[in-house]
Amino acid sequence: MHLLSITTASPYYAQVEGLLTSAFPASERRNMALQREYADRNPKFEVYAALEGEKFVGFFTLWTLGAFRFVEHLAIVPECRNCGYGTRLLQYIKSASPLPLLLEIERGATAEQLARKKFYERSGFCALEIPYLQPPYEAGGEAIEMHLMMCAPEAKKCNIFETEFIEKMIETIYAEVYGIA
Repeated sequence: MHLLSITTASPYYAQVEGLLTSAFPASERRNMALQREYADRNPKFEVYAALEGEKFVGFFTLWTLGAFRFVEHLAIVPECRNCGYGTRLLQYIKSASPLPLLLEIERGATAEQLARKKFYERSGFCALEIPYLQPPYEAGGEAIEMHLMMCAPEAKKCNIFETEFIEKMIETIYAEVYGIA
């Protein structure tokens, strides 16, 4: 598997967008016009296509936000799930970043939601014990209760981060990712 940083000019971008819309409900993604704008013009936002040879197998989007990085979306095409691609993507993201990584996952008790949380925990992420709401992507939308998960560099563990520092990271995510000042 190899990863390719892409913009909307890439022949793989349409597949990223298709998987983004099929893997995430509308409440968990921004409108596609703004997504394209970020992919092409926001220097803090990157889109990566995951390829096996020339075959598109998944993608992730990543924000670089000063003292940490935020994995906004990560998805594998349905026919390639449970084949190790998600684990390999996370290993790449972790190895490429000396900064703490944050991501959001649904807070819930369905088998799928619990399996997703376990997947991230096996990959070195821990759920932060702090209330977290994903702001709505669209005006008038509902905030969604989520787990905020973190993976810190090897020298640090999630539980050593001060609540104040985590709250500052949340403020940064709200401002940069969701546009809430």
